[in-house]
Amino acid sequence: MAQLKSGTTIGGRNIVQELDAHNSQKIGVHGATSEATANRIIMRDSAGRAKVAAPSASDDIARKDTVDNHAGVTSTISTLGHVYEAEFTATITAASWNGTTPPYSNAVTVSGITSAHNPIIDVVMSGTYSTDQQRCEQWGDIYRAVTSANTITFYAHEKPTIDLPIRVKVVM
Repeated sequence: MAQLKSGTTIGGRNIVQELDAHNSQKIGVHGATSEATANRIIMRDSAGRAKVAAPSASDDIARKDTVDNHAGVTSTISTLGHVYEAEFTATITAASWNGTTPPYSNAVTVSGITSAHNPIIDVVMSGTYSTDQQRCEQWGDIYRAVTSANTITFYAHEKPTIDLPIRVKVVM
C-alpha cells in the first residue's frame, strides 16, 4: 500500500492532516454513541461502558440486569437457572401391589412428577437396624420405576410385604 507524504493535498485539502484528525477523533465518529441507539456504531463512554437494548433473541448481547435476574432465580420445584430440581417423598404401600404373577406393579401418587422426569429414587431408612434390613431386602425386589403425570409406577419381581418410604429426586 502506498504511503501518503506529509502535506499531501487533493483539491486543496491536506489529506494526511484530515486522516490524522479523523483517526484521533474520540466523539461522534460516524455517529457512534455509547447510548442504546438503533443503527449506530457502539462506542464506549469515559468509564469504558456502552449501553444496549434489552435482548429479545437468543444471540443478542446480554445486559447486566438480564444476567443478574437470571442468576437470582430461586427454586423449590421450579427452574433454577438452567437446572430444574425437585424432591418428593412418598410411600410404596405393601397392600397396593397388583398382579398374581411377576412383574407386579404398584402405582404411587407423587404430586408434581411428570413423564418427562427421570428421577433418582431411594428407600428412606429408619435408623433401626432390623427395620432397615427389611427395607433394603424388599427394595431390592423392585426393578423398575416409570413416571407419568403425578404417578410413579413401580415394578417388582416379588411383592414387598412391608411399606417402603421413598425419596424421589429430580434434576434436569
